[in-house]
Amino acid sequence: MDCSNSEIDAQLLEQFRCLGTNDRDELVKEFNSIVGNGVSTGICKFFLDLANWSLPKAVGAYYDFNFESNIDAATTSTPTVAPQSQTYDARYHPSPHSVPKQKSPLIWCVQNTGTSSWPDGCYLTVETQPNLSTISNCDTAVVWSPVPAEFRKPLSELTPGSFAHLVVDIPFPTDVIRQRLAQTNMPIVGAFKLCLPNGDRFGELLYCSIIPDVTTGSLMFRAGTPDMPILPPEPHSSHAAAHYNISYMDRDTAASTLPPKELSLFKRIVKYYDQKQYKTETLSMKGILLNCLGKKEEARELVKRGLQSNIRSFVCWHIFGLIKKSDRLYDEAIRAYIQALRLDPKNLQVLRDLSVLQMHIRDLDGCLETRNKLLTERPTQKASWVGYTVVQHLRGNLDTAAAVIREFLKVQTAVEPYNYEHSELLLYYIMILKENKQYEEALNFVEEHAKEIVDKVSYLETYADLLFNLGRYDDAEKIVWDLLERNPDCKLYYEMFYKITEAKTKCEMSLSDKRKMLEKFINKFTYARLPRLLFLDTLEGDDFSLHVDLFMRKNLRKGVPNLFVQLKRFYTTEERKKILENLFLTYRSNLDEHHTLGPISHGKLQSKEPTENSIEPPSTSLWLNYLIAQHFNYMGQTQRALDVISEEIRTNPTIVDLYTLKADIYREAGDVITASKWMDDAQALDTADRFINAQCTKCMVQAHRIADAEAMAAKFTRGSTTATQYLTEMQCMWFLIENARAYWAMQKFGDALKYCHEVDRVYTAILEDQLDFHSYCLRKGTLKSYVETIRLEDRLRDHPAYFDAAYLAVEIYLYLHVNPLGDENDGDNQQNSNLSSSELKKLRNKQRKAQLRAEASKEEQKKREHQNHQRKDKNEDPENRPPEVEQLQPQKLARPENALNEAVHFLQPLIDLSSKRIETHCLAYEVFERKGKLLLMLRAIRRGLEVSGAKDHPWFNECLCRFLLRMAEMKPEQDNLVHDVLFHQAKEVFGEPLPKASETNDAFLKRNAKSFLHVFRGILTNAIIEPKSAEDRYKKLPSPSNKEFGTVSWKVLFDAMELLKRQMNLKLSPVTSEMIDNFRGECSTLYPLAAVFYDEAKLEAHRKAVLSESSSVNPEESEPAKTPNTKTSPSSNNGEVDAVAKKLDGLTVNSGDKSSNGGQANKVNGHVESINSGKGGNKGKKKKAARGGDGAKGNAVVAGN
Repeated sequence: MDCSNSEIDAQLLEQFRCLGTNDRDELVKEFNSIVGNGVSTGICKFFLDLANWSLPKAVGAYYDFNFESNIDAATTSTPTVAPQSQTYDARYHPSPHSVPKQKSPLIWCVQNTGTSSWPDGCYLTVETQPNLSTISNCDTAVVWSPVPAEFRKPLSELTPGSFAHLVVDIPFPTDVIRQRLAQTNMPIVGAFKLCLPNGDRFGELLYCSIIPDVTTGSLMFRAGTPDMPILPPEPHSSHAAAHYNISYMDRDTAASTLPPKELSLFKRIVKYYDQKQYKTETLSMKGILLNCLGKKEEARELVKRGLQSNIRSFVCWHIFGLIKKSDRLYDEAIRAYIQALRLDPKNLQVLRDLSVLQMHIRDLDGCLETRNKLLTERPTQKASWVGYTVVQHLRGNLDTAAAVIREFLKVQTAVEPYNYEHSELLLYYIMILKENKQYEEALNFVEEHAKEIVDKVSYLETYADLLFNLGRYDDAEKIVWDLLERNPDCKLYYEMFYKITEAKTKCEMSLSDKRKMLEKFINKFTYARLPRLLFLDTLEGDDFSLHVDLFMRKNLRKGVPNLFVQLKRFYTTEERKKILENLFLTYRSNLDEHHTLGPISHGKLQSKEPTENSIEPPSTSLWLNYLIAQHFNYMGQTQRALDVISEEIRTNPTIVDLYTLKADIYREAGDVITASKWMDDAQALDTADRFINAQCTKCMVQAHRIADAEAMAAKFTRGSTTATQYLTEMQCMWFLIENARAYWAMQKFGDALKYCHEVDRVYTAILEDQLDFHSYCLRKGTLKSYVETIRLEDRLRDHPAYFDAAYLAVEIYLYLHVNPLGDENDGDNQQNSNLSSSELKKLRNKQRKAQLRAEASKEEQKKREHQNHQRKDKNEDPENRPPEVEQLQPQKLARPENALNEAVHFLQPLIDLSSKRIETHCLAYEVFERKGKLLLMLRAIRRGLEVSGAKDHPWFNECLCRFLLRMAEMKPEQDNLVHDVLFHQAKEVFGEPLPKASETNDAFLKRNAKSFLHVFRGILTNAIIEPKSAEDRYKKLPSPSNKEFGTVSWKVLFDAMELLKRQMNLKLSPVTSEMIDNFRGECSTLYPLAAVFYDEAKLEAHRKAVLSESSSVNPEESEPAKTPNTKTSPSSNNGEVDAVAKKLDGLTVNSGDKSSNGGQANKVNGHVESINSGKGGNKGKKKKAARGGDGAKGNAVVAGN
């Protein structure tokens, strides 16, 4: 069946699409009937097997490779080419791209039928006078010029016999042409020609047509003449496209046939398969195809058999390397690629694959050699140049990298305007020059190519930085002004201004100088927020009070909920804290008494009679109380914050922000259970808010409400899987880490470790994901971002999220090393030993039923996961699917064979990347001390001492004293190399003689005598140094109510309690449970709201009591006012905080008669009452305010303690 000269019948295609049989013999017959009876059964089976017995894909692959031609002719290493009279020739082949469509681009399939490769400089241009008389049915067509006469499209090198697709964007025809089409209903035809660098034409003309569609009135574009036959569509499988090596001769598209050598090899494989001559390449090729279909075990076996059959085949070695790469065995894959290159040194595909893997494992020396070969073999390709440059850059050879880019830019011809890839290459070259401190050359280059750089923000930032480094401060200042015009809320630009000014004056800027500069910015950018905040940062005293008053009143009137987030930066001194609190309380007093915020002068209202414009909107009082509650919460005044926010919720029970703030207050007070209840109420008010949902989920996890948290998270996750699985797949770090912490606190070590390992796998996946970018970024030209990404990946595990997970995992493994768990059934046997036979029988029946339910649940889960995998298989490439990993089983994780070795797995990335954190070296010492690694213990101490402030860190001081104590007890052994190195290095670190542990700890206590936690841990360290006098030492532990240390927060006390537990669990000192309970009781008395100090019975009772309470958002139980106008909050007569506190303490709740306690009610609702009484303002506003306050006046509620 010759599909190149005849159309496939539409009815046949419809029947073809409806085929769905699973009988392979029947599929072979159907395949043969479609492609023609001349095709052998073996070839039919080959293409069906290649397409995983999918008939449409098999037929598409057959036509894609033109196997309707004589296959037996393709038995040599290169395809047979008929002799040509010309050296350069080209032939157009109809393809599925010839189908008419309503828009461009148009695509022509062209084959080099000459005897030589097309030379560099060939181009495609328009043929202005094509001869249509030789084309059937086109002698009456209108000749049309599809593109301007000056159009030139460069052509890449194409070897003899190879195919390529030429892509051209055809503009829509002019009005004259469209009128002619409408009048005649005849097609119009244009043509393109292929030209050599000297302008001589070669090959066939490439025709294009526009055909009017009479039925729809639209115009249809097509490549070829109007009567050109249409071929069937190409296969749409992504796997097929990948393995057929389809690519367009255009940098923006992707499709073509195989090169001649690979095409010949592929046809030979088909022939051998048909003749059952299973040679090495055939086995290897089948193996790689099966691997792409996800049949990895069978694929590995076939590839190994192929390699064993012919170890001298470069194809087998290459495929063996591809298999190892898919298994993420990169070292073995690299060795296979190197062996393939020994057999075929100039194989470009193997060189590319090798360079990618070498870059992935950061073998920069090997990658440099490979990229050098690629550049030598393909000097005309841009990727060869930039790939070599990137390796030199990463190796630190900046001069060489700059020289390579410079030489490449010299051979670049005319560049299209707004070429982003070229712009990125220029910025990357400037980046190399800056890192090499060649500022003058970089500046000249920037000025020369300014119009070619598309990213103007990067251009201006780079330009300003270069001018600054060269001392041209005035010019740099002008550029920074341009940047601020674009984004006046970027802090970096203001810091650049500071640097420039300090460099000009050669002295540090004073606050007054910064103030004057920022005033210019405020006047210039009146809408910007950041310059005002920076300006306030430079003020103190009355000036700060005056300007922050203006700033806050403006934002309160606008109703900005995040105002406190902006003000938090000013809580750096006690003076500023007092100023802000006085302003808050004065606002409250003014609003209650004069229904206005200000203006304020020296803490008093300037004018007692409000004007029309000074009347505040009803929402002002709401957001003022919201701000006051946030202030009290930040200052640690929990009860006052709760009083304010609780009353506000009674007045306005539908404001979500109020509920979230109350949850934050309880969480800051140490009661995360009550906080989770209020977050649940907040989520009920706005079920469509994803952020509130996430915050509620997090709070529930922290409250150990794991099941409720998963149910809450499931509201915003896929229904086909559990919320935990979905969030793990989405790499949601906070969810994984919070769950790990919760399970660790619940003493469920296996579950906690499972989440820690999930975090580790997430970071491993992120590192593996960079594999695809090594070739993609070179092809797309995003070199600057690519180098920055490479450097980021090199320090990826220094991220705080990984550090938190690794820290927790090491702590758990240390606990399991000291307190290993027994067999899973040990605990059950001990508990069941006291039961009678009948009770034991009932218990076993209950356990058996529970086990059956668990197994049924597991089967259901497996079915759901199987459905998910099937759904993924349809959308994902099986070849790129990561290798199967062992399922994490909590019971197995909680019983490791060697807990310390598992701890080292998490610890080593911290040692390598997080050496600036003192906790890293403390963890390292804890692990290596228990492993008995003396030199590694010394290394941890030595590196820890290099960290700033290490000697005053409580944990590190304890590790240091333990090491000195161990050194004092150790006696050097002769002929012991470890001891020789240990004592020699210890003397270099500490001097000679070595300091005593007790003296070191006493010095630590003296330096930190005013810190509760330092003194607490220092005394515990004394108990470790002198265990015989431990009980006497424990008596000196500071009490939570000790006034010597001032007010100790509950968080510090909680850390101290956890420290006692750690000492007992790790058996560092003889701490008892009684000591912990006594300390817990003292802390609970001091902080009654902190549920973290409750014992288990009290905590469980508190949990039940809180969760059994009805929701606060039930409209039937609340009494909402019509407007958020009436407020109860601390008010002040003269701005005195103490008086306000006393007044607030004296208030009581009254929901009865309006006349009862009327004085207080009127004072609380002063804003509404004063408006209704006719004080100031026009009548319209009075009536509006009065209507807004009716509901509040009828239900006057006063907040009390």
